[in-house]
Amino acid sequence: MRIPKIIVDFVGQAINSQLLITGQNYHHLINVLRCKVTDVVEVASADNSKIFKAQITTLDIKKNSLLLNLLEEIQPIKLNAIDLICGFPKPTIAEFIVEKSVEIGVSNIHFFFAERSQSHLQGEQLQKKLTRLNKIKEAALKQSGLVSEVTKIYIHNCLQPALAKIHSETLKIVLIAPAEERQELLKITDFIKSNPNYAQQHQAYSIIIGPEGGLSPSEIALAQDSNFIPTSLGKKTLRVETAVIASCALLQLL
Repeated sequence: MRIPKIIVDFVGQAINSQLLITGQNYHHLINVLRCKVTDVVEVASADNSKIFKAQITTLDIKKNSLLLNLLEEIQPIKLNAIDLICGFPKPTIAEFIVEKSVEIGVSNIHFFFAERSQSHLQGEQLQKKLTRLNKIKEAALKQSGLVSEVTKIYIHNCLQPALAKIHSETLKIVLIAPAEERQELLKITDFIKSNPNYAQQHQAYSIIIGPEGGLSPSEIALAQDSNFIPTSLGKKTLRVETAVIASCALLQLL
């Protein structure tokens, strides 16, 4: 049976100390997963600095709280580092992308309002959407069991600030839709195979994917100026969410 996993704001305690759990984490463990006293769970800090295996020692149903005894510190799951840079799609599609990207183990999700994005959020509306996306992220982490890989989500007003967040030492890929191709492009798999030493050295990838309608010529040029290599997933035109899942899963399996 898979060990339940939760994320808390801070885990600063040492082994054998106790941690009080309330709110959504209590609800998830007790009402959703039906955990009980003596069950073992994993608990991680929100910044991924500490991960513990812990045991439920006390359950207070009246106060909707429980106590965990921290048994041992464990090492995070090792995954390839993937930065997804995605043109902001329809809001419901953005939520789906977050859920599936987290399950795959994407390190960072950088949404940006592309020239062809159908939705451009601002102010309070933007903050509400970011809060919503982070809630979806947390639920997906619990579901997938990848609590040791805490994905971060950003929303940028255009592509440039998203590119500024990307580390220089990654294998950089910009995914070009068939309709945008001006020349024959290597598929992602062929491109990685042609750079085996580079990929093995870095095991870190950055990939740009456009929204519905794809990237504009100026955005493709900007990506290339930032050393992103144009590649494709083949001749079929894919929905943005399909392209995200296919490409990120592929990069995670390399």
